[in-house]
Amino acid sequence: MPSWISTLSCLLETDARAVLVTVAATRGSAPRAAGAHMVVTAAQVQGSVGGGRLEQRAIGIARELLVTDAPSPRLERFALGASLGQCCGGVVVLAFERVGPAQREWVG
Repeated sequence: MPSWISTLSCLLETDARAVLVTVAATRGSAPRAAGAHMVVTAAQVQGSVGGGRLEQRAIGIARELLVTDAPSPRLERFALGASLGQCCGGVVVLAFERVGPAQREWVG
C-alpha cells in the first residue's frame, strides 16, 4: 500500500481532515513526476510534490481548503521560474482534493 494511502487511512480512523495534493502533470523540467503525492493536515505534511517554494505554495493552498468552502478537487498550474523562485523552468499542475470521513470508502 502506498504511504500516502496509509497516511490517509490512519487520519480517517480519527476523523481527521486532510488535503491530498497530487502532481497531476508536468511539462519540461520539474522536481517530481506526475503521480507524486503529499498529504497536508492543519499541523502536518507527509510526502512531497517537489520542495521549495512550489511545496510552500501547495501547503498554503491545501490549508486554505481545510478551512474554507472553496471547490475541491481543484487544479492549480505553477510555472517553475523566477516568479515562483524556482529555477527548474518547467510547469507543474497540482490537484488538490479535500479528504475527510465522507471519503473513507475510497481510501480503504
